[in-house]
Amino acid sequence: MSRIFINNINSYVGRELFQEIRGDPEEESSNVFIATLDPNDNSPRPAGVKKILRRDKPRLFKKYLLECDLIIYDLHTGNLAEVEEKLKLFKTTKFEEAKTIVLISSALVWGNTPPKMAQVLTEEEKSKLIDPDDPEASIEKDKVTEKSIIEPQPSERSQIIEKGEGVAEGEELKVEEPKEPEFVTVQFEESDYLQRKPSQKYEQWKIIEDLVLNLGTKENVNIYIICSGILYGNGEKVFNYHFRSAWLENPRALPYIFPGDNYIPTIHIKDLAKVVKFVIETKPETKYIFGIDKTLEPLQKSIIQAISKGIGTGEIEPVEKFSEEYQEWYEELGINVWMKPSRLLIPEPEGEEEAVLPFTWNYIGGIAENIRRLNEEYNKMRGLKPIKVFITGPPAAGKSHYGALLAEHYNVPHIHISDLLKEIAGSETDIGRMIAESEGRVDDKLVAEAFKLKLKSGPCMNRGYILDGWPRTYEDAKNLFMREVISTEPVEDGERNVEAEEEEEGAHLAPKVYENETEIIPNNVIILRAGDDFLIDRVRKLPAGKVKGTHYSDEGMKRRLQFYREKNDSDKETPVQAFFSDLNTEIYECESNIEAMELLYNMRVYIEREGRPFNFLASIEELEWQRINLIEMREKEKMRKLIENEEQVKKLAEEEKRKKDDKARKLFEQLKGKDLNLKGVKEMPLRSYLMENVIPFLSEGLLQVCKIVPEDPVDYLAEFMFTQSNQLRKHN
Repeated sequence: MSRIFINNINSYVGRELFQEIRGDPEEESSNVFIATLDPNDNSPRPAGVKKILRRDKPRLFKKYLLECDLIIYDLHTGNLAEVEEKLKLFKTTKFEEAKTIVLISSALVWGNTPPKMAQVLTEEEKSKLIDPDDPEASIEKDKVTEKSIIEPQPSERSQIIEKGEGVAEGEELKVEEPKEPEFVTVQFEESDYLQRKPSQKYEQWKIIEDLVLNLGTKENVNIYIICSGILYGNGEKVFNYHFRSAWLENPRALPYIFPGDNYIPTIHIKDLAKVVKFVIETKPETKYIFGIDKTLEPLQKSIIQAISKGIGTGEIEPVEKFSEEYQEWYEELGINVWMKPSRLLIPEPEGEEEAVLPFTWNYIGGIAENIRRLNEEYNKMRGLKPIKVFITGPPAAGKSHYGALLAEHYNVPHIHISDLLKEIAGSETDIGRMIAESEGRVDDKLVAEAFKLKLKSGPCMNRGYILDGWPRTYEDAKNLFMREVISTEPVEDGERNVEAEEEEEGAHLAPKVYENETEIIPNNVIILRAGDDFLIDRVRKLPAGKVKGTHYSDEGMKRRLQFYREKNDSDKETPVQAFFSDLNTEIYECESNIEAMELLYNMRVYIEREGRPFNFLASIEELEWQRINLIEMREKEKMRKLIENEEQVKKLAEEEKRKKDDKARKLFEQLKGKDLNLKGVKEMPLRSYLMENVIPFLSEGLLQVCKIVPEDPVDYLAEFMFTQSNQLRKHN
């Protein structure tokens, strides 16, 4: 039984190391696992770990650490100062029992290492390296290796010139200038580890590597350094930006660092764990091991292109300057170190025989070769599930309206038959050419093939889709979601094709066998219900601009409604929803005449009935916060409009009062002018009488009319004069 220590066992690397070394969790492990936890990772402690060492108890930490038989430290997730401190304990401690230390480092420690160069030799120079007495020691002439470099021999050349060998007396000595040697870049090998030069960021990584290498000279201490490539897989770390962007198609073109011809060694996290386990079990003589896969073209641009093509749009674009949004990957993908896969892990073939791998690699061919599997793994690890929705119903029921809203909410493609046929017709595919040549009358089976092509595209397979109104019939659904089962049984040589012979003779053949294409079948089916009168009335109320050039005329609506009812609401034919009922798909039926927001909410509840998928969407809490903010904004807008209305009413009242005041002032000025004219009339007897007994009351009444501005001024003046008359009688 071995005691195994794994640093930060709950981290990205630590979890995979523990799972690989422990083996089948159902079986009891013969090893005892002791570990620390990564404080920056919220992942829980794996089941099966006997003890977690606490960093705030250094004495106990030291005791348990030095008692372990196998110590594994990972620099990707470890605290470098802590790792260096703990490894120095082994430098000052004498061990009676064997200890094995495995340090997981990175090719980034080689970041500033100049390229390895080798000279290209001529055939003559190569022949000089062949030992006729030892043919096995000769090099292959097709390869360029470091051993092929020929050093110049200036002493021999100078001797020839001095002696003048082969030159007649009096003849001018001709000396050919030596050609400049041609050099090419070659791969680094594990034995070149002394040449490695890190960037400033990774200097401490190299210091720790050197510390471990020095520990290898101690008695009973066995050391291994796994120099891993850039890690990928299990939900991604360094490549997460590109996987996420490709998955979302945002941005559509994935960025790569210009010019993109730098070499990036890589390895999947699961394969790295297998490498560590293999080294632990076999204890090879090689101490510095390249833990990298066998990517055929490990250039940065090629890797990014593979991610974009396999998951996203297939588009890439160069970037020449660092940006904050590229921080999580810019330095790692800027590495330029061409490494040769370890012969220990990936042996080279001997002759025509294929090499036998020491263990089963999961992703030996790298990212490009395994992008489909990595896509599926990324979806699983990140909790990404395609949201596949089919909305059907009679014309004008709201399929396109709600389909567009759901597509925007869930960030999935909205697929409508007219848009799809235009898209496919413009593509360079056989189906596209057939649609383009059909002149607008596309056969239903060809339409089904166009939809099938779209549903199998990366965005639909990853994120899902909203299928708007098609398939229209049960037969359409069968054409779209089913495929013929083709027999792959081989036909023996000389065996008669009985079926073909029977067909020629007119015999009845056995029916074809079909199976469901489950990967593209929707798991959400929404049926919008509405009566014909309601739908026709709804169309009549549409703006003329929306109706023009469509089938939304009275005649067109009646024809389309009749077709829908015959295919889906009659006893004559099997309705389209029956296809999904046969698959036990839960179907949501709803009336389309209810309030739009309520209906959209009900659709979302139905789609999320088994939980809301992550899919980089807003969480329930964020949606609730958005809903509250929307309500608050609406209330503020309502108050603003109310205040604006109140202010407008107030302004109108003030304006009306101002107009009345102006009118009263003008009347008052007119009366004052008349009053002055009356002074000259007082000398007349009759006029004098009027001036004394009538005019004062009449003037006062007119002044009151000017001040009050009644609706009926004449009636008001008469009433005023009558009141003054009664008061005068009482006084007299």
